[in-house]
Formats: sequence, structure tokens, C-alpha cells
Amino acid sequence: MPEVPSYHDFMNSPFSRLVFIGLMFAATVAPANAARVLRECPESGTARSLEWRTYLQTRYGVHPCMWSGFIEKDGQRARFDLFKNRKVSEKLGGAFAFTIACGEGLAEHWNGNLSGSYTGQNPQYKFSGFLLFGADLFIAELPEMRRRKLLEDSFSEGKNFVRDKTHTVNELAAATPADFKTLDDAITGFVAQLALRNRLMMEDAKSLGYSLDVEQEAFWTYAYYLLGPTAARDQMKEKGGDLFKWKWTSSYNVPKVIRQRIGGWKIVEHFSLFADAGPIPKPPSP
Repeated sequence: MPEVPSYHDFMNSPFSRLVFIGLMFAATVAPANAARVLRECPESGTARSLEWRTYLQTRYGVHPCMWSGFIEKDGQRARFDLFKNRKVSEKLGGAFAFTIACGEGLAEHWNGNLSGSYTGQNPQYKFSGFLLFGADLFIAELPEMRRRKLLEDSFSEGKNFVRDKTHTVNELAAATPADFKTLDDAITGFVAQLALRNRLMMEDAKSLGYSLDVEQEAFWTYAYYLLGPTAARDQMKEKGGDLFKWKWTSSYNVPKVIRQRIGGWKIVEHFSLFADAGPIPKPPSP
């Protein structure tokens, strides 16, 4: 892993001071916008938020994608309720699932781009797993999700979902997605598929002798979801399980996208309704 400046050294560097002067000015002229994406907490002021955003941008080399505003705005508590009890793994919960879902297409749906969430195939099943969640192989992976008890047998075709016959290929191979009856059904299917990729990834990591912390687990879970298990395993093996060894280029930005999502997940986890009550912690030392 490349040497990353300690939190103390970074926060006391001349560059950090210049960054914070500019960011604090921006926060001063637009405090209302900042308040919309921060949870109410004695220590949740704008300065702490900017500490995290600057820290994450330095750690990952990219600006984190943030969607916490989708659950902080007035009247949108129901969006939080859709995810708050979801579990991808023991360490990855609703905040992680929410962030990945927004990046895959749910944010566009909540932004009002409804044409991007419905295949038009069946008016009773309006939520496309393909368009909203990138769940391209839901039907193909359904038996394995059921075998591993990630989906109940009662979650069934014709009741909760139908096969999407409109999208039969994606950018990699054949696709077998589904259209879901309700948004809750769609999220249930998505989280089950994300959890399956997590299990496959963790099994591969164990076989390769890697012990992953939660940051690495989140990174490689999304890599397995985004690329598929085979291609992602090759990358994980080549990089020794170290996300910082996977670089991107102008023609191949997959690791950049993953880092943006992981940075966004940490923001959502600490500064949204998913966060535990109490003071927001300082960014950890790398």
C-alpha cells in the first residue's frame, strides 16, 4: 500500500489550510445547503463534514460520491426506512446498500428520471432491476441466493417480480434481469444479489489467504458486483487484496468508480440518518 499521510500531518499541512479556507468560505455563503445533508448532532457542524470529505479525497484520490441528501430532505424519511434494516454482511449494512443502489441508478429515479427505471414491459411491475440497480443477473443467480438463504422461497416470480425480456445483454455478457412489483421488492432483490457477491468475494479472499478489514471488504464487494466474480477475483488476486494497488487510467476507470462509491458510503454512514446518535467521529488515521 502506498504511504498515505497521517491524519495529523495532513490536517496541519499548508495545503490543508488553503483547502479549508476555500471550503469554509463556501460553507459560509451557503449554509442552508450544507445543513440539508448533515444529521443534527452536537458535533456535526460543517467543519467536521469538510474534514471527512477532504480526508477521503486525499485517501482515495477521488472526490467521494454523496447521496445523503436523498434521505435528509424533509419528507424523505421513507427512503431511509427502505434501507435501514438491510444487511449485506455482518459489517456492511443499510448505508452501504443505499450508496451502491444510488450509484447504480436509484438516484436517477429519485431525481425524477422515471423513464430510466421502468422497462415498459408490464405496468404492474414498474421497477427495473436492470435500470435501477444494475442487477443484470438476478434470474441466473436466484437459485444460489435461495440456497444460501439470502432470499426467502416466498419471494417469487409472478408475485414479487417477473423476468425482464427487454434487456438480454449488458456490456459484458448475457443478462437475466427482473422487473419488480414494488420498490421494496426491488431493493430486497438487489440487496440479496449484493450479499451473494459479498459471500463469493469473502470465500475467494479466504482461499487466497487474505484477511480483509471492512474498508477492503466494501471495496471488493462492489468490485464483484460491478465486474462479476471472475474478473474481480483476478484483480483481487493480482493486487493481493490491496485496493490501493489497483490504479485507473483514462481508458479504464473501474477502480476510480469503486473508490468514489466507498468514499460516498463513509459519508452516508457518518452524516446521514443511518448514523448512530452521538458525536460524529474524526476521520481515522490511515
